Amino acid sequence: MSTDNFQVHDGLLAVQQTSQGKRIRIALKGEMDLANTETPGAMLREALASGKEVLVDLGKLEFLDSTGVAMLVTAMQEGGKRLSFQPSEYPAVGRLLRLTGLDERMNIVPIAEVLPAAEASRPLQPAA
Repeated sequence: MSTDNFQVHDGLLAVQQTSQGKRIRIALKGEMDLANTETPGAMLREALASGKEVLVDLGKLEFLDSTGVAMLVTAMQEGGKRLSFQPSEYPAVGRLLRLTGLDERMNIVPIAEVLPAAEASRPLQPAA
């Protein structure tokens, strides 16, 4: 996979990758679990290998299980300070990250700091 803009669907999860100059944004939408964690994991590994900053947008992530948490922990270990996150709008995901203590270790970036207001409210578009 290249660092160009694209979207992949894996079951109940859509993963959109967008190149934003010196940053790669990976947006997760839907449900991430054992059945589909490898897709965003592979995309994150490749994005981090590019040497660019990587932003993982969890905004539209509705569900996350322990395999998803493990994938995020691995990405955080590999990405260090180059990896940042936008929080999920869904209480279940936020609650899981708080219960595991992961929310305290994540470099959280508010959406207003990343995108202009018009882009911040734009929904994920389906793949062509």
